[in-house]
Amino acid sequence: WVYRKYQAGQRDPMQVWMGPVYDLLRDKYRIDEIYQALFMRPSAWVATTFVSNWVDRKFLDGILFGISQSGLIFGKFLRQIIDLPIFNRGLETVFGQSPLMFGDGLRRIQTGRIQQYVLFSLMVVLIVTLVVVGISFPVPGR
Repeated sequence: WVYRKYQAGQRDPMQVWMGPVYDLLRDKYRIDEIYQALFMRPSAWVATTFVSNWVDRKFLDGILFGISQSGLIFGKFLRQIIDLPIFNRGLETVFGQSPLMFGDGLRRIQTGRIQQYVLFSLMVVLIVTLVVVGISFPVPGR
């Protein structure tokens, strides 16, 4: 009944009749604006200012920077106190010459002759068999 003479582009007849109550109902009691002001803006401020700037950039990054610096200090300690004097200067003949001696021994074994490789393989199988049989059937009286 109210809209029977209403034409497009005219002012809404309910707005004329209800006045400011119409605006309040149209804006849903301004709940969205109140919610935005009470919760959303303070939450965004806390997230950007407090959490991002203080907690993340200053507190957590400070802890991680401290851990990384302590790792560097510990690494320098290991290098200066343990690695250089003990391993590089003290035990270099043991750790440096052992691979060379081991390589020399392997070079003598590796001749490229298949017959020799087959003989070594049979010897290994025989030794393993003797060990397994000796474990499986212990000598009585021991």
